Amino acid sequence: PCFENVFQKSIVVKAEWQFAEGWNLWAKGMYETVSVRDVAPLHNYRKSAGHMGGLEYYPFDGQNLRFYLAWIGRHVSFSEASGLQAFDRNRIELGLMCRLKLH
Repeated sequence: PCFENVFQKSIVVKAEWQFAEGWNLWAKGMYETVSVRDVAPLHNYRKSAGHMGGLEYYPFDGQNLRFYLAWIGRHVSFSEASGLQAFDRNRIELGLMCRLKLH
């Protein structure tokens, strides 16, 4: 079904620390609520909290190549009246990223 008057409130906070040349430590936190004001069982029906954190290494100065290790997670809960079940998602990523500049 489609709903009108759906309100979503979000806050995101991010911090980064470059503790040595080529190294970056970062963390991000998120919180979100969703509500359908015209449908009583769906008032404040979803709350979500997420977190991310990682360590990055940039081996070459002036190039956009990095190796990273990150932990990403999210918890979503619903009101009892919505009939939906809460869930958690977590993952760890290890990888490299290289952004190419195309002209």
